Amino acid sequence: MFPRAVSDIIITGRAAGATRRQVLTTVLRPYESGMRGPDVHLGDHAISSMALIFHELATNASKYGALSAESGRVELSWSLDGEDLSITWNEIGGPAVSEPASEGFGSSLVRSTVSRHNGHVTWRWLPDGMIVSIAVAAATLLQ
Repeated sequence: MFPRAVSDIIITGRAAGATRRQVLTTVLRPYESGMRGPDVHLGDHAISSMALIFHELATNASKYGALSAESGRVELSWSLDGEDLSITWNEIGGPAVSEPASEGFGSSLVRSTVSRHNGHVTWRWLPDGMIVSIAVAAATLLQ
């Protein structure tokens, strides 16, 4: 699903790129989620990066987090704060979670992908779900 969805977005929006909402709607289509934030234009490289990040988070949530529970869901919000795009992934209604002993492959992949966009990511494991906060330089998203 992931490679096909990303290439469909890139091919469909070849001349104009895509918005962050289009990428998230496509990647998160199989899951219960809510989204709010302004449309942010993404270039082809950023489309792939954002799709990879959120596919990884959704896959993890469906295996271990909120999306593994019948009543679980993910709330996504984002805003432009000066020159940065701030993104919050909030898992709600899933099983109790705790911080892992070490960073796994998926977390490392998310961290390195965010870093390529001059950004940073933090994870918070709360009793009722995980919250991931991402900030990236908005200018890098046009690439």
